[in-house]
Amino acid sequence: MEMISMQRTENSAVKYKPTENTKHTVLPRRVKIAMIVLIIVAMVMVAVLILLAILNMKLKSDFEEFKQLNLPSPSPWFRLPDTTVPIHYNLELNIEVRRGSEFSGKVEIYFKQLASTLSYIVVHSHPDCVVRTVTLETGEHQSNDLQGNVPKVLVYKFDPVMEFMFVYFDDILEQNQVYKLVVEFRAEMPRRSVGMFLDDSPELSVATQFEPAYARRVFPCFDEPLFKSTFNMTVVHHHDYLATSNTRIVSQTDVGGGYISTRFDTTPIMSTYLLALAVNTYSSQSISYRGVTHTVWAPRDKLNCTNTMLDVSVTMLEYLSNYTKIKYHPDKLDHIVQYKHFADAMENWGLITYSPKYFYLCDPTDVESYTDSVNVVAHEIVHQWLGNLVTPVFWSDLWLSEGITEFVKVTMLLELSSMSNYEWMNKDIVTSITINMPSDSLITTSHPLSGAMLTHPDQYVKMFQLAYQKAQTILIMLNHVIGADMFKEAVGKFLDDYQNTAVSTREFIRTFNIVYIRDPAPSTVDLDMFLQTWLRQNGFPVLTVARSDDPESGLTTISLSQQHFTYISDFEEETYYTPHYGYNWYIPIRYKVAATNDTDMVWLIVKNTTFTINLLDADDVMIFNYDRHGYYRVNYDDQSWTSIINSLQNDPEMFNYMERIGFMSDLYEFTNARIGHINNYLELLKYMKSETNYLVWKTVYPQLIRLLNILTGHPQQFNLFREYVAAILSDAYELYEWEEADSWEDQERHKVVTQLSCYFGVEACISDALNTFTAWMGNTEDNEISSTYRGLTYCTAAMYSEGSTQQTITQFLWAQFKQSSKSRHSLLHAMTCTNSGEILSNLISMIDSGEIEESDWVAVIKMYLSDIGREIQWYILEKHWQNMKHTEALDNWGIIKKYALYSSTADELAAMSAFIIKHADDFGHMGPELYSPLENIQVNKNWLTENMDNIGTWTIA
Repeated sequence: MEMISMQRTENSAVKYKPTENTKHTVLPRRVKIAMIVLIIVAMVMVAVLILLAILNMKLKSDFEEFKQLNLPSPSPWFRLPDTTVPIHYNLELNIEVRRGSEFSGKVEIYFKQLASTLSYIVVHSHPDCVVRTVTLETGEHQSNDLQGNVPKVLVYKFDPVMEFMFVYFDDILEQNQVYKLVVEFRAEMPRRSVGMFLDDSPELSVATQFEPAYARRVFPCFDEPLFKSTFNMTVVHHHDYLATSNTRIVSQTDVGGGYISTRFDTTPIMSTYLLALAVNTYSSQSISYRGVTHTVWAPRDKLNCTNTMLDVSVTMLEYLSNYTKIKYHPDKLDHIVQYKHFADAMENWGLITYSPKYFYLCDPTDVESYTDSVNVVAHEIVHQWLGNLVTPVFWSDLWLSEGITEFVKVTMLLELSSMSNYEWMNKDIVTSITINMPSDSLITTSHPLSGAMLTHPDQYVKMFQLAYQKAQTILIMLNHVIGADMFKEAVGKFLDDYQNTAVSTREFIRTFNIVYIRDPAPSTVDLDMFLQTWLRQNGFPVLTVARSDDPESGLTTISLSQQHFTYISDFEEETYYTPHYGYNWYIPIRYKVAATNDTDMVWLIVKNTTFTINLLDADDVMIFNYDRHGYYRVNYDDQSWTSIINSLQNDPEMFNYMERIGFMSDLYEFTNARIGHINNYLELLKYMKSETNYLVWKTVYPQLIRLLNILTGHPQQFNLFREYVAAILSDAYELYEWEEADSWEDQERHKVVTQLSCYFGVEACISDALNTFTAWMGNTEDNEISSTYRGLTYCTAAMYSEGSTQQTITQFLWAQFKQSSKSRHSLLHAMTCTNSGEILSNLISMIDSGEIEESDWVAVIKMYLSDIGREIQWYILEKHWQNMKHTEALDNWGIIKKYALYSSTADELAAMSAFIIKHADDFGHMGPELYSPLENIQVNKNWLTENMDNIGTWTIA
């Protein structure tokens, strides 16, 4: 079995190398050519290194005079020193929207010097922000006079990698004195939605996105959450435009030439990442309630789609003021649409920005859009307290903002909405199971929620993936341990004790411990250790359960053990984090007997333990981690799995849908980690023919798609697996007619089932899709396909048509693509669904010639379910990478990860390894995550090795 090995280098990067058996073979001609090319490349690299060494010597010589000044040089810090703290910023920006993307400005930073022996300060400044002048002045409102003259700026220099500006003075700064650093600068607005940029709105506009570390792209500042201060912003802009920021406008002045100066009120004490600005020609509508003005901003023709936003804003702000017992600080809360958005939304204090998907609700009957929008709005409003009022000290503690916000958001929605059965919470838990836990199972992407290694600003974004639902699930466990009332009390105390400050995980644990230990009921667990093991260790455990029934004693004995769950256990010693607690977690294990719904909880605080209960009947099923409110997986003994599978097939409603999700997810992931048998997963899959819950189907969907994709290179197993799954899907598909479903939940379920059915070749689905497509071809005006099934219909028609019919369909799709302004990507992607080599070759030619533009490549490059299609994917990545990396419309890293998710051969592993090494600089300072595609491919290779033979024998049987 071919394995891969990881080697740790000096910079902690990971390299994967396929181990090869030595064979004496004659090398093919193209291999020889490749080797010659590699030798030439190596020689060029050596020459480049020599040249760089010469240049470095020249640079050292050039700076010799500077070095003689005997000043401190930039150090390899990645955090700002705490010897200087900002107090207040006066920021002036000159924005000429109509004249291009350049802007200029001046910032006055009032700071207090805490150290007594330093003659320099360090602030953040991105290379895109060009500094013109730097001066130092006396700070205003001094409590004492400065002794002597204010030190003069001697020189300032930059560390472009760590994004620092070092300002050196001709004298030591006096301790505890307030100074004013004045910096004039200019910059270009980037193409990306970071810093300050031109938005993609229908009208020319400017927007900002400063989280996590993009304020420094606009102006020099102390750009870490720890350094909270107040801000006064003044913006000069054309009089046809409106400017909005975190606070109200206090004055506007005509400065001539058609420009006005808009000055905003002082902000609350806050971090730089929460500062925001929007300059546009939008319209607005407002509601005032209890001293706070709620306003929505949007293009005039869309303003009628924002009524719900206003109502939700008022209701939630009132709820949270009562929940936290702390009044909302600013006197306004604006909500504004941002067409080019870094994320779904951003919680800037007093000016929340949203992507259009979550901002507009034009159809009040659209339940899916309403719930998605309310979910996002709720999250951002909770942030006005958790994140804005109390802020994590650094991004390595981001969970303090995002995780607690998610938990409080769900608590609020459960009380305010009519959605029952903990639907809000369960949707988040499903996200944790299907997205967070797989990421947390890879050595290259797993990290602790608190204390992750962050050595460059590029790495801050990676903290967001686990900070939401993983942290939320851990807090759900905490809520079960201490109770909802105590949890609410502790959150209130946390906010009250630390408002207007930045805190670490230590302060959170201390606060909850204080509330926990003063409860008169005897404590059952060390709460500090419980939280430490979950927050300061990467990954999560798998709980192994073994059951033994003893009729003679009248007892059932349960043996429990835990171990760190990873896909490739051989690499556990290569983890990037030293487990503080030896990968041992304090696990509150909630269990129940399915037949009686009797529940209880037991703690597992060591590696192994046993406990006994009254004797169960042989066919009684015990469920551990029922409701899936624990962040761990559960592996049962063979007899217990057999009982669970049989019970599901006989009566699925014996288990709630969250438990069914847990079974499907765990068995699937155990095959990936090689601790479970594919036979159990395939047998369990049979019950899905009668599954009616859409969240279960959404859990199973990516599992089946991935397995079908990694089997594409093995035709026999591919066909057997597809036929096996198609037989299950056929029964599920027949529950509804094409495009017809009653409730929103049924629509969601049927959408997933329909997609799977057509992909897996269910004849009824193919027939419905072809009939729909044919009707559309006959009359495109009167037979428009609904947006829900449009892409699926196009793809199915191209995939399952043959010969001249297929040619006619693809020509029709191409004609529609060229003249259509909507569904362009769906139309283009449909042409890649075919297995026709000629059609796919034509697509390559059109890409090479530029007939298909870079912004549309995403439709081609997301192909799957086709060997030919995968070859074209790789062709585009290799040949057109230089264009791709400069095309903002493409999520390049997402495309590479998706390709790796479906790759499984040694050749693909070697090619991806070479690609990543060659283009590593294009991805910035990603750290270990850079090598996650290689780990994913190895997981797939291992899966095939373990399960290929079983796929054949099981599906035939």
